[in-house]
Amino acid sequence: MKQAKFLQKLNDIWPEDDRPVVIFSSLFRLQRRFEENPLDLVAGFNAYFNHKTQQNTILMPTFTKGYENGFLDLDKTPSTTGAITEAFRTSKDCARSCSAFFSYAVKGALQQEVLKLQPESAWGEGSLYAWLCQKNAWVLQLGLPLSQNALPHRLEWLHRDQIDYRYEKSFSGTVNWQGRQVSLQERLFVRDVAKGVETGWKHLEDKVNRDRFRSVMGFDDLLFLYPLDDLMASFEQILKNNPLAFLKTHQNSEGMRAE
Repeated sequence: MKQAKFLQKLNDIWPEDDRPVVIFSSLFRLQRRFEENPLDLVAGFNAYFNHKTQQNTILMPTFTKGYENGFLDLDKTPSTTGAITEAFRTSKDCARSCSAFFSYAVKGALQQEVLKLQPESAWGEGSLYAWLCQKNAWVLQLGLPLSQNALPHRLEWLHRDQIDYRYEKSFSGTVNWQGRQVSLQERLFVRDVAKGVETGWKHLEDKVNRDRFRSVMGFDDLLFLYPLDDLMASFEQILKNNPLAFLKTHQNSEGMRAE
């Protein structure tokens, strides 16, 4: 398959409005379906998404492993979330949000709104995750299944009083961000490793309302787009019924299993 044909199909389902688009991508799965070499594929996707920032603010996760000896250079440290995200991060006029663990590359009209966010908790009020929900951003899964995106973690934080497998932990250090040394403190909602649990939502994919999902016949395993509200509303209902639903396997102190 030629990448140009794929991008035409992507254009067919691209949002008509100007809401933000957050993209979760995997070059590994994509490259097996295209004729072009991986470097050309990355360049092609990067050019396409940079062009689309004229209409929509685009965000991509550019997560890191965090501090090393209390310091992190956010301006230079590569993304751990793939080649497409790293190409976008280093694009002209693209910026990176200020987080030592869960930064996002952002470009477009709403860039400054994102850069001004200073949440106390990474998934809490005033966070990028809350901002995306408020905007009802579009989510594009590019070469990744529905289960491989980080946004439902916001719901875990909202239900934090009802789950027993995470706890809040503060991290602090210095980051080099936009050429400045910034003292940063972030509170993460981390998994309790001692409980020996694994989290995820692959086992819940079939319970998500897909009425407004957009995909292209023949490409739906590589490409689909949906409003964030649809995903979050479906998972919110699931968690109301069972706060442990995001656990793959778990037995809490009262002997109730998550699955």
